[in-house]
Order: sequence, then C-alpha cells, then structure tokens
Amino acid sequence: MKKGWRICIDFDGVINSYTSGYKPGDDSYLPDPPVPGAKEFLVRCLNCFQEVYILSARCQTLSGMIAVKEWMKKHNMPDIPVSYIKYPAEVYIDDRGWRFEGVFPDPDVFINLGTWATNKEKENNDKWLKNMNSK
Repeated sequence: MKKGWRICIDFDGVINSYTSGYKPGDDSYLPDPPVPGAKEFLVRCLNCFQEVYILSARCQTLSGMIAVKEWMKKHNMPDIPVSYIKYPAEVYIDDRGWRFEGVFPDPDVFINLGTWATNKEKENNDKWLKNMNSK
C-alpha cells in the first residue's frame, strides 16, 4: 500500500551524478552518468509514495526540460514527471539541502554546502568566501 505522500527529488547531484557541474547558458549539458542506485531508488519511491516528482532548475527552459527527459530515457530511468516547480511535499531530497532544527546558523555555513559531487564548485566558493571576508 502506498503512503499518501508526495516526494520531490532533485535531479542534479541526486539522480544525475553532476560531476561535470553546470555549463552556464546550456541547460541541456548532461554528460554525467546516474548516481549508483538511482534507478532502484526511484522505482522504490514509486512503490512507496502516492506522487513522485523530479525537480530541476534546468527545466525552466524547454531545452533543459527536454534534456532531462531524454537523459532519463537514455539511462532507463522510470517515467516520472519532471518540473522546475517546487511542489508542496512531505519529503524533499536534494544534494544542497540543510535541515532546519529550530536554530539559525551563521550564513557562511551555506557557502560551501554545495553538492557532494567532485567538481570545482567548492574551490570557486572558497575563493568567493575569502574575498567576502577580507572586505
């Protein structure tokens, strides 16, 4: 029996390994493979939850939406609705998420929250943070 919940799962860094990072101006740039276990996880979510959505900021453009859908087909992923809209949901899965526990942290902790994927994002963020703190 399915739980009557909605779950929203981020695409980059959760389903797509995102090791190449984002190519500015090209929402269709998706050279990376799936995160190991992503397909099995999605199938299990479809069996456990009433609604499953994949979210991606890429989907704000038609080329990005098409690229994500094609990538899902190419990697034999389940047919799950893809959107850029953050629907109300009981559960969100995101590589950049931070769980609020009732106490606000120093905002600097978010600068390098980044994705777990290895790319130059953390290095670039460290430079930015160093410049901000030297002002």
